[in-house]
Amino acid sequence: MLAAVELTATFVGVFVVAMLVGLTYLQSVLAALVVLTTSTAIMGKLLTETNSLRARESHFVITTSIIEDFATILILVLLPGLVAANSQLGLLDVLAFVLRGVLLTGVIFVFGWKIAPQIIDRVGKGSSESQETAFLLALSFGFSFALLSSYLGFSPAIGAFLMGMMISGQSAAFILKRVEPIKHLFIVLFFVSMGALINIGSLLTLTLPIIAILVASMIGKFTGAWAGTKVSFARKDSTRVGVSMLPRGEFSFVVAREGTALGIASQLLFPVAGLSTLIGSIVASIGLRLAHPRPAEAVQVARSPAAEAKPPGES
Repeated sequence: MLAAVELTATFVGVFVVAMLVGLTYLQSVLAALVVLTTSTAIMGKLLTETNSLRARESHFVITTSIIEDFATILILVLLPGLVAANSQLGLLDVLAFVLRGVLLTGVIFVFGWKIAPQIIDRVGKGSSESQETAFLLALSFGFSFALLSSYLGFSPAIGAFLMGMMISGQSAAFILKRVEPIKHLFIVLFFVSMGALINIGSLLTLTLPIIAILVASMIGKFTGAWAGTKVSFARKDSTRVGVSMLPRGEFSFVVAREGTALGIASQLLFPVAGLSTLIGSIVASIGLRLAHPRPAEAVQVARSPAAEAKPPGES
């Protein structure tokens, strides 16, 4: 319920505001999709730094963020079909594209969740050479589904990303251990390369749309998460959940990249993605420090000998 209310409020709010400031229908949709998803990585880092990861509301936030990730993957799969439909293609062509997207997602889901982990675990048993073979096999699965995704008319990154997300259990831990040394390097390269695509000059020519979209995205995300928490019977945590959901990040740049590759609002999407990531992270960091108590300190004070030695009548 929380994810549905929050995603709907964010998308509708940004879409309406974008239309009011003069963007086209498709540009408004892409702008709303860019700021739709909370960054699981940035949000998790902020929760850890503010000693809030074990708090009750963090479970709501993390679960909702994971649901958002899967929703964004579906959006990325269907995004080219949306552009094709706006280009006045036939209904059958659009339906065929959607069916290819469903086929790609279904095949990756079944293979990545049920088959690939078993194959990787069996190949990886034994000597260190077998583990190296299993790791290379896992990489080959990613490349194979990237090629399949490209063959079906989607971005190769979607196929590889879906395959990586589906692998779970011991296989996921094994692969993560192998790629850990280069993970942070690729994270830096990703954000640097995406940031380099931001046209600073567009900030001057598209000031009103950018400001309007950013304001609407922050208000929509907080309001949607706050309202979704209220209806999810966790009313005491609504403000903290709303603040925790503000950071945007990797998916904003991925959606912006896909939209730009499709020739839509190329001067708008990357500035919106970059500024929403920056502003959302800063606002969430400050808000979490103000809204969250420090659990470690609270427990330490509650269990201190001085507090336990006080007579019951003293405050």
